[in-house]
Parts: sequence; C-alpha cells; structure tokens
Amino acid sequence: MEENDSEHPQPILKYTAKKGAAAIDCLVVLLERQDQSTLFELLKWISVEKNLFEVLQALLNGSKEIKINKRRDGNMLMELTRLCAEKGQTESVLELVAWDGSFIRKADDDGNSLFHLIARKGHHQTTKAILKNPDVKTKKKNAMGQTALHVAIQGGHRMTNALILKTDNELARIKDNNKMTPLMYACQTGNIYVVKLLLEMQKEAQVNIGFLDCDVNGLNCLDHAIDNGHEMIAVTLLDQDNWRNLMTNATRNGGTSGGPKMTPMRKLISSMPGVGKFVLDKCITKVKNPSDAKDDQIKVDFELLEDWYSDWMKDGDDREKKQREGNDKIVMTELSPGSRDNDKKKDEQISSNFDSDGKLKPNAKISVKGRLSRSKNHPVQHMLKSDDGKELLNHPVVRLMFKNKTNAFRIEYWLRFFLQLTLLFFLTLHSLIIPPPYYVKKHLPEGNYTWLADGEAKWKEDLDPIALVLFGSIGTWLILLLTVIYFFEMLRRKWLYRTTQSNSMNVWISVIRELTLQILIILFVVPGFGDLYFSHGVTFKAEWQWELGAYAVLLAWINFIYFLQTASFFGIYILMFLEVLSTMVNFLPVAGIFLCTFAVVFCILIINQTQYHTFGDSLAKSLTMLTDGIDFDTVFHPMDYLYQQSATEDFTNMVFYPHTTHIIFIIFLFSMPIVVMNLLTGLAVYDIDVIQKKAEILKQTIEAKRIMAVQSSSFPKAWKDSVFQHQTITVVKNLSSLKAVCYKLTGYKDTHEYLVAFLDKLEKTTDRVAYTKTTDMKIDDMMDRIDDVSNELNNLSDSTLDACTLHVEAISGVEQLKQQMQVIQDKLDKMCRSRVV
Repeated sequence: MEENDSEHPQPILKYTAKKGAAAIDCLVVLLERQDQSTLFELLKWISVEKNLFEVLQALLNGSKEIKINKRRDGNMLMELTRLCAEKGQTESVLELVAWDGSFIRKADDDGNSLFHLIARKGHHQTTKAILKNPDVKTKKKNAMGQTALHVAIQGGHRMTNALILKTDNELARIKDNNKMTPLMYACQTGNIYVVKLLLEMQKEAQVNIGFLDCDVNGLNCLDHAIDNGHEMIAVTLLDQDNWRNLMTNATRNGGTSGGPKMTPMRKLISSMPGVGKFVLDKCITKVKNPSDAKDDQIKVDFELLEDWYSDWMKDGDDREKKQREGNDKIVMTELSPGSRDNDKKKDEQISSNFDSDGKLKPNAKISVKGRLSRSKNHPVQHMLKSDDGKELLNHPVVRLMFKNKTNAFRIEYWLRFFLQLTLLFFLTLHSLIIPPPYYVKKHLPEGNYTWLADGEAKWKEDLDPIALVLFGSIGTWLILLLTVIYFFEMLRRKWLYRTTQSNSMNVWISVIRELTLQILIILFVVPGFGDLYFSHGVTFKAEWQWELGAYAVLLAWINFIYFLQTASFFGIYILMFLEVLSTMVNFLPVAGIFLCTFAVVFCILIINQTQYHTFGDSLAKSLTMLTDGIDFDTVFHPMDYLYQQSATEDFTNMVFYPHTTHIIFIIFLFSMPIVVMNLLTGLAVYDIDVIQKKAEILKQTIEAKRIMAVQSSSFPKAWKDSVFQHQTITVVKNLSSLKAVCYKLTGYKDTHEYLVAFLDKLEKTTDRVAYTKTTDMKIDDMMDRIDDVSNELNNLSDSTLDACTLHVEAISGVEQLKQQMQVIQDKLDKMCRSRVV
C-alpha cells in the first residue's frame, strides 16, 4: 500500500498519472478538487521520481483547468528542476526548462547553475541534452569560482568531463577562486583520464591548460598529484617535454612562512621513491656524438638534487607573492608543446648562477641562507628517512654528485685516514718493539732484573736501536700527541654529525668505543709506571699496562676497520662481515644455553680431568668442541688399551662412568657441532645477495651522512667547488682490463654498469625514459583501461540511440506525411464525387 498522507500524492493520482498522456483528462478532473500543495507533490513525484515527462508536459502546458503561474510558482518549479537535474531525469529537465527558459540561468544559494548540478552528478545524457540549449553558459562560475567542468572533475565523471571539454575547450584554462585549473583538479582527485585528455588537447589542439600554473598556495599540478598520492598521474605529467619546469617550483612546507622549502623532487623522494628514480633517470640525457665515436657521452643534471643556488629557491616576499599570483616568470611561463628550444632557454634563465659548462659562477649567491635548514632539508636527507629512499643513493646521478663532493672535500677524509693510520702504525710497532714484562724477573733489593728463557737473545742481542728510539722513546710522545688530536677531531666530528645521525644507540656505542680506545692508549703508552729500565730511554711496562695494551691494540685495529666501512673497494665486505656478526650475536643467547647445559654435565661426570676441572674450563672446552675440537681420544682413551688404569695413580685421566659419559658425548655431538653449527651457518649466510644489498645500502648511507655533515660545515669555497648544475661525462663502452680494475678500486664499477645498461635501454626506446610500473600500478592501469572501454561502449551506445531516435523520428514524419496525404486524397475524392453528382 502506498502512503496516503498529506505529504504525498494520493494513490489514485499516482495510478492515473502512470497511465500516461491517455489518462491526462482524468488526472485533470481529479486535480481540480485538490489544493496547490497536492499538485506540486504530484509534479515532484511525476518528474523527479518517475520521469513521466509526457504527463508533466501535459500538466504544464495542455490544461486550462490547472493554472500554474510562472511568477507565483516559479521558485517551486525551479526547485523541481534542480532535483530532476541531480537525479538525471533528462526529459523532465528539458520539459521544465522549455516551460521557463530562465531556469537554465538561475543559480542556487551556492551559485551553482543547473549545469553545475548536472555535471556534479555526472549524468551524461542530461549533460548532452542540456548542452544543446543555446542559453547554457558553460563558463558560468559558482560561489567558489568553479565552472561545471571543475565540479565534474571533482566527481570523477569521465564521460561528462570529455563531453564538456569537447563542447567548450576554453574551459580548460579557467581557474577557480583559489587559482586552481581543471588540470589541478584532475591531479588532486586522481582522474588520470582527464589529465591525459587535457594533455592531449594541449599537444594536438594547442589548448592552453595552464600546465605550469600555480594555485594560490604556490602548488602546481605535479604538487597536487604528489600530495594526494597519485603516482601514475605524476609519471604522466613528468613524461611531457617540459617536465623539468614542473620540478622547479618551491613552496613552504605546511603553508607556514617560516617552514622549510619543499620542491617536487623532495616530495617524490619522501612519498614516491619509484617516481623519484624515474626523474633521476630523466636527468641523464645522451649527447649526440659522431656515428664513428667509440664511446658515448651523457649530460647529467644535478640541479634538482643541489638547488640551494637555484633561483626558484630564493627567499623573499616578492618571490612568494609572484608564485601565489601565478605569474612567476621562471616557473609559470607557458611553453608550447614539444618546444625543446624554449625549454633550454628556460633552463638558462632559471640557472642564472651557473656558467654554460654547469659550474657555479664566482659571484654566485646562495638562495637559502640558514645553514641548519640547508643541512636538514637537503634532498639527500629525505632519502635517508626511509628504506625505499635509501635505494636512490645507488642511482648514478646521486653517485656522481657524491663523487664531485668527495673530490671537493677529500682533504678532510684523507686527514682523518692518515691520522688513524699513523696512530695505528706507531701503536702497533710500539707494542712489538718493547719486551713484555713477563720476560724478566725483578730483583727487589737491587732493582735489577734477570731475563727469562731466551729473553736476552730475543730482546737484547737482536735489538734495533733506531727502531727502539723511533717507536719506543719518540713514539711514546708521538702516540700521545696523535691521541689528543684524535680526541679533538672526534669531538668536532660528533658535533658536525649531530643533525645527520638519527640512531642514538649506534652514536653512543661509537662514542664509547672511541673514548675507550683513547683512554686505553694513554694508559698503555704513558711512561712512569714501570720501574725497570730497558734501553735507550725506554722502560718496561707495568703488568697492568701490558694487559691494557693488548686491549688498546685490538680496539685500535677494530676502530680502523670501522673507519674503512666507506672504502670504495672492500668497504662493503666489512659491512657484510658486521651484518653476519650481528646475526650470529642474536643467536648466541640460545647457543649459550646449550653450552652451559653441557658444561655443567661434563663437570658432573669428568670433573677429575684437567680440561673440565672447573665450570669455566668446562665451558671453554665445550666451546672449542663446538668448533670441531671434540678430542674424543683424550677423554676416553688417554692410555694404551692394554694398560689397566688405577684410580690412585691415573685419577686425572680416568672416566668413572663411561656408559653415561659416552651417551652425553653422543648427544653433544649431534646437537652442538652438527645442528647448532649448521644453524649458525645457515643464519649467517641465509641469502648472501640480501646481505650484500643491505651492506651496500648501509655503506652508502654512512657515506651520505658523512658528506652531508662535511658539506654543512665546510668553507663556502669548498662547497661551491662541489656544486654543479650539469656535467658531461664519457661512458666507455669497451673497458680495458686496467680501466676495469681502476673502476673497481674507486667504486665506479656499479655506476658505469648502470649507465651502460641505461644507454642501451634508452636506445631501444628512442631516447625516451620509460617508467617501470609496480604490480599495483599495473592493476590500476588495467582498471583504467576497462573503464575506458566501458566509456567507449557507452558513447557508442549513445550514438546508436541517437541514430535510432532520428530514424524513429524520420519514420514518424513519413507516417504523418502519409496520413496528411491520405486526408488530402479523401477530400479530393469527396470534391470529385460532389461535382459528378
């Protein structure tokens, strides 16, 4: 049963209306007895709910008994028209607009016209029909300055967007109150179909779509795509000829005037590392060489990674104001599609601080003054914030940039290297040239000593006085001096690295390691603690000094190994060793439980034997047995099998419980050397490729932090020497053996191999960089293609329907013409008969 209250038309009215135009007279008779509110409720039901446009037409135009006044009832019918527009009731909308043509021009409280409402809901057929009305103002804006195209893009209606743009392509350049273009709306909402459509219009029809325009916040279309996480749209924009101009746009992070400057490159590194790699690939361009050239030349663009001297990073109100108004000459100049010459001129204008060869001019002024801001907001710092970002550190553009910086800052590195090497060299020889204190026996009353064993022959007769003076006497004070220098160098380094070292645990471990080393060295070498004179101003060390010296030398070598982590050739192998060591240390607590278990059991069974006499000895022996030192015969068969052992004479060699001890040994053999050692080996080298990759990333991370720290504290001259806008580099195709070895030693081998493979790939794609899609992006792309096919089918269906409609109308016209001809024929026949009569 249908409702029968005052808010809804009576069931009898609905029933009669459903009968269509044939029952219109009955409906009129029924409505004569109803009030005006019932009439409008019925009109709403007929138009909005059921789209009975023929009945609506008859009620609006064909009945004198039902009086609908435009002045009195116009607002009510306007509201019906808007509801029909939002519902997509095309025929009802057309009937209402035909009844009062002003409806198409009127706007609601938000300034939305009828066209806005239809476009927002994406009713394609309604849009198509309403656009045929000559009174439609396609460029009309609402209160937010949006045209119907803006709201259609916001709603994500592809077919409606395409239809509106096809009708009036000038809408592509119209901005709203926030200076946002339709392209920005499409990038913001993720409508890649509209983005491609607009770019195609720009390329083929020379339509101005505001490709480089910025909104009121200084954001361009690429910024909107990145900020909203639409990777494929970002790739599509960056695949245009003038992509680099999109990248040369700086805005304040968070919209605050004092916030750090953000560029699309920084955003890509942080949120879309894959697209960031695509941009870095595009920063490598092949230079045209003669056809007979043996090697290739490439031009590498560094400015997107080193932009502190670029004009687009300048501070100042004028710069910000120009960006907000969308009139910035550097970023905002519209380029004609495919105009590479204009693009090059543009780059020259942007990079006014650089010479034609890519070097900084002597009078170049830095655009960002704050040293701390430069350090924290460098693009490389954004790479260090995530694991995916760290993979970009291995890109040739980044590696070549680091190479330039290493060359500029190499003095600092080599000073540290020679300081550590010299200290290690003198400390090691100092410990080897002085005899250990256990080689002599001291005579207390006289203060003299006696050499033990072959001590006198080894240390006295074979003495090299020059080496003793150099490494023993002079070396003592030189080592102390180098240690003091090392201490102050460490303080300076920790202060410089304070902004780049985020892992506090590793930082503190490093500080403790280096401070411990320095303390041990001082305690070991400082003279005055030994009271026995040796020779040439050198005295014997005290017993405790000699023990500390062993720790000092061990820690010095370990510290030097840590320093070589970033060495070009073998640094990665040091990091791989540390990675394997870390894995094994994590397993040691479990292995330690097993070791303690068997150490206690061996103490219980064979504590009479020397190697198991204490728990410590038993634990040490169990550890050596773990590393394939079982020594079964020493425990069970120390004597000849014919010899009869006696507890009184052979107590320390006997096994008093041989059966139980044999069982425990067999259990130990299977559980420890076989199972545990194989497990340790498997954990350590479970996947050497993964370990090598992690070590490579860690090495590059350490190197990047060091370079950033040194750069932030270096003199302006050294920094300027490390900054290049671009460089032309030769890529050797056929490496000689000598050059291959040089590349390996300098760490350039991987970069060279990447460049060779990149150039081969570039040649296959006609010098156009291709983007490698992820699996998710491929799925999204397939979904977009399915939507495109669906839209094409809908368009084809619409065209078919239009053709069918025209065909039906033509047939109807022919039938009407036949009827009219028949009427005329009948009249002629009557006239002829009357005359005959």
